[in-house]
Amino acid sequence: MAETLATNPTAEVPVQGQEAAFHKYLPIAMAAAMAVKPLRTVPALVYHNVCAGTKALLERWDDVRKLAPWLERTLVESLPEKVLAVIFAASRVRLTTVPESDIAGKEKRAAFLRKVMLLSLEACAAAGEIPSEPVEKIRKGSGWIDIAQDVVDCASQFHVNEKALAGKTPVTAAMVDEAAELGTELVGLLRPAGTPAAKTPEEIEKAADERDRLWTLVVGGYDQVRRASVVLWGDEAPGHVPALQSRTAAARKAAEPETAAPA
Repeated sequence: MAETLATNPTAEVPVQGQEAAFHKYLPIAMAAAMAVKPLRTVPALVYHNVCAGTKALLERWDDVRKLAPWLERTLVESLPEKVLAVIFAASRVRLTTVPESDIAGKEKRAAFLRKVMLLSLEACAAAGEIPSEPVEKIRKGSGWIDIAQDVVDCASQFHVNEKALAGKTPVTAAMVDEAAELGTELVGLLRPAGTPAAKTPEEIEKAADERDRLWTLVVGGYDQVRRASVVLWGDEAPGHVPALQSRTAAARKAAEPETAAPA
């Protein structure tokens, strides 16, 4: 899976591969001796930032080997896939902790955000302000699971094309942030028919512990990536390797390559 190897910082968060990544890295997370950190952020946002940051570092790997020889390439390459594992683990916790009656309101709000954001993106794409292909991909599909992912993808497009879209749509920064968080939550809450959910408090506690242990792996690994970025870029490092929860740095870095990419 190319996108999990940090080759595309503006890629949509892939659904396929999340469960495989979970089973691949969970034994490592459970066996590691570490102070476990609770997940307190939006995993989809983290995925975009980790893809951007690891891609930037891998492009300068010859320099990394000279200036930060303690950093292992395999660690850098594994981080996007580890975030996919966190996304899957987080969805397993959400499946058990939100009443079905609360989901309808979230779906309604997501549908509204999708409508406003997607129409805005389509208008700007038609005017030549932003690339049209990613926007056309969002329009395809149907159903609530697809809408949930569309909301995440719309938020990503607003981050990626932040400068090009500034002042040209009714979509506010607060709406973009809400879309990223709500869409990510719904992707975890909604499940295909027949998908079992954990039933007992013990299962919920176990799922939360697994999520947080996987998250701790990501935090520790990405901390090494950011340390190396400071060696390479100094004060300009955040522009190349954004913080895990950054909402703007990765988008600014990624906007130019996406615009220049061939159709």
